[in-house]
Amino acid sequence: MSVLLLIILCVLSPEAARAQGSGISPTGTGGTHVIQGHVYLPSGRRAENVQVKLQSFGAGELSVMSSGNGEFTFHSLVPGRYNVVIDAGEDYERAEESVFIDTDVKISGISTPSSRPYTLVIHLRPKPKAREDKPSVIDAAAVAEVPESARKLYEKGLDFARGGDSKKAIENLRSAISTFPSFPAALDELGVQYLKTGQADKAAESLTAAVKLTPDAFRPNLNLGIALLEMKRFEAAESKLKTVILASASSPAAHMYLGIALIGEKKSAEAQLELEAAANTNSLEVAKAHYYLGGIYWANREYGRAADELETYLKLVPKAPEADKVRQTIKELRSRH
Repeated sequence: MSVLLLIILCVLSPEAARAQGSGISPTGTGGTHVIQGHVYLPSGRRAENVQVKLQSFGAGELSVMSSGNGEFTFHSLVPGRYNVVIDAGEDYERAEESVFIDTDVKISGISTPSSRPYTLVIHLRPKPKAREDKPSVIDAAAVAEVPESARKLYEKGLDFARGGDSKKAIENLRSAISTFPSFPAALDELGVQYLKTGQADKAAESLTAAVKLTPDAFRPNLNLGIALLEMKRFEAAESKLKTVILASASSPAAHMYLGIALIGEKKSAEAQLELEAAANTNSLEVAKAHYYLGGIYWANREYGRAADELETYLKLVPKAPEADKVRQTIKELRSRH
């Protein structure tokens, strides 16, 4: 940790000790915002009595122990960038998530405090044992040496994909795989191109083959989860995407797609947690998380929050196909708030 950070030793006070048992920090940084979350063990069980630290440059460090339900809460926070750090002991890797709390919003030129919770879902990862690490990304050379003919077809397919010609990309990628079937990178990219052309069933077939060759690789597992989601196989998509998150809890895309899968299963409370975890990154990659969150808040009659999320979505994707409809929806929501 930077020596510039001020250390706030909450554990010295009796109030802090009681708060640690509940998972709620007794102090904040003088604002109105909240960062909260759930911590899960690799088995899927909620992690209790795990130390959770909240670090920021200007306000120092707060610390709390997760509750019996694996929950933690830091309240009364001012806008700014925070790091949530979890150290669950020698058996688990250190987990760290970044949260940016925006400054107060302005309505009609008047600054008004906009208090909202920022929710994280953190899955702890076991520390790998010595000499047992497996590749976490696709590396064809690590599986087998790819013949030059197959590699050239693969690279040609990538060129077509970058140029937006999915049809020719698919042709070349299929030829590469025909030449060398044990080619996970080509199988993965073929799955992506099938997804882009609306052929989710073929995408799932190709991505399943890629995952069999590189079971711990992040990208084909994530893409397979997306393919299952596109096929409306929500339960299978949920299972696959949860596995992806266990391997890479910091992936906002995995959280977003898991949230969408949970919506398909009508598990709105769980979906909200995952979508909030994705939306908190304010990344263009997961702009749709704000769109779906708006729908969940709307259903919960939280009209102001719903409008806020939809406005964020339009800021990230101003030319979205449904932009006009979303703007009209925002007006309706604001009129109810």
